[in-house]
Amino acid sequence: MKIAANRLNTTLTKSPAPIYLVAGNEDLLVAEASQTIRDFALKNNFTERQVLHVTPKFEWQTLLANANSFSLFGDKTLLELRIPNDKINEAGKKTLLEYAENPPKNKLLLIITKKLSGPTQNTKWYKTIEKSGIVVQAWPINYQQLPEWITQRLHQQGITAEPSAIRFLAENTEGNLLAVKQAIEKIVLLYDKKQLSLQEVVAAISDNSRYDIFSLVDAALGGDTKRTTRILNGLKEEGVEPILILWGLAREIRNLSIMTFQLHLGESLREVLYKNHVWEKRQPLVRLGLKRHNQKSLLKMLQLAAKIDRLIKGAAPGNVWDGLLSLSIKLSK
Repeated sequence: MKIAANRLNTTLTKSPAPIYLVAGNEDLLVAEASQTIRDFALKNNFTERQVLHVTPKFEWQTLLANANSFSLFGDKTLLELRIPNDKINEAGKKTLLEYAENPPKNKLLLIITKKLSGPTQNTKWYKTIEKSGIVVQAWPINYQQLPEWITQRLHQQGITAEPSAIRFLAENTEGNLLAVKQAIEKIVLLYDKKQLSLQEVVAAISDNSRYDIFSLVDAALGGDTKRTTRILNGLKEEGVEPILILWGLAREIRNLSIMTFQLHLGESLREVLYKNHVWEKRQPLVRLGLKRHNQKSLLKMLQLAAKIDRLIKGAAPGNVWDGLLSLSIKLSK
């Protein structure tokens, strides 16, 4: 059976399926779905857990060996198979098919992977898993769906917020669900009230720190390189996560790029600012940014932002904070 991630809880009311496959490129949704399945398995007495990572040199027979092994204490086991992508070799396809055709009764297999391509979903091993188990698809939340997703998340904590506050959260996290989750966690810690205003949400995101990401972006937009550098160093000293800083900078650069393109098409500056929901008090700063930068310089900054993202994820060598400093200074000049 194939289901969306948001339907998983309603599915886990019966006895466990022998196989769960969680697939998607939205890391937070994949992680939460996987944890929900782990918790469900534990409630059903799958007290042991074995984690297997599929690497280029992974021996697929290891999965079958673990599946056919018996616990010394007779405990049921959760087998967790983590596959980095759907580039599965022939040995892997054969092993997954063999397992899916005859899953052991004392084992529960949880497969975690990225979004599966169309050809992969047409393979025999996948179709067998879909038939005998449950495939959980973690679809990305697009920008139009994000406000509703944020509202639901707040409701889970017993909190409601003004529509403007919801929009603020959506805009300032730029669709990154992990950033939304962290923001909501801060809100829950800071407020015990059930209804929040825009001002309270803004204050929660800023975290009442001496330095905040919004001040960094505004300083860079305004062309104040010294203040930009000082604020970034302050954020580093206060332990602010680099990924949050990158989101703030990249979001502003993308917005400038969109507005620059619209201006190039002949739209008036006033119309462009209105269309892109630029608050009146921020319009002078955005005007300065648009005056200093063009499509070419903004594209170079977006390329640098992509590189910093790889640094943060450990996918490229280099110093993250040096990259953030370079990006901030480029935006300010």
